[in-house]
Amino acid sequence: MNIILGSASRWRRELFKELGVPFSVMEPNIDEEAIVHQDPKKRVELIALAKAQALLTKIIEPSLLLTCDQVVVCHGEIRGKPKNAEDVRRYLQSYGQYPAQTYTCVVVTNTQSGLQHCMVDIAKVYFNPIPENIIDQAIKEGHVFHCAGGFQIEGDALFTDFIKKIEGDLDSIKGLPLNQVKKMLQKLG
Repeated sequence: MNIILGSASRWRRELFKELGVPFSVMEPNIDEEAIVHQDPKKRVELIALAKAQALLTKIIEPSLLLTCDQVVVCHGEIRGKPKNAEDVRRYLQSYGQYPAQTYTCVVVTNTQSGLQHCMVDIAKVYFNPIPENIIDQAIKEGHVFHCAGGFQIEGDALFTDFIKKIEGDLDSIKGLPLNQVKKMLQKLG
C-alpha cells in the first residue's frame, strides 16, 4: 500500500524518513485558522481530520494517508504558528517562566477500507530563559514562524541549549510521535 504524508512541514518529512518506509507527500492546503476550538486536544483533532478530508478526494490508489496537527499550550493560552515577530518574542520570553505543552494529533486513514484512527499525544518542554539575542536571531532566520508555539527543537534549532527538561516523547514535541505512528500504520495497513 502507498503511504502518503499529508503535511507541508519539512520537519515532519524528515522525521517520517526515520521510519525507513517509502512515502510520498501531499499538502492539504486548508485554512487552519478557520477551525477553532477552546480544547487544544479537540482543536488538533479537528484540524488533522480536516486535512485528511481535503486530501481523500485527490487520492486514487489504495493508500494509508497520515495527517497531523500540533498546537502548544502555555500558561493556559493555545498557540499555533505565530503571526508576527511580536508573537514570537512574547511566546519565547514566556517559556522561561512556564512550560510549553505540545498537543500533537495524528490521523491515519486507510483509503481502501475507509478505516481511520486518530490519536493525540501530549508532551511538555521546560525551558531556561531564552536570551533576547537568541530570540532576535530566531526571528531573523524565520523558521519559528512555521512552528506551533514559535519554537523548534529539531534541525539546527537555536533553542536546544535552553531546554531544561522534557516530559514525553521528543518526536511528539517535534511534531510526529513516531512510535505511535508505527503502531497506527501497522494497525490500519
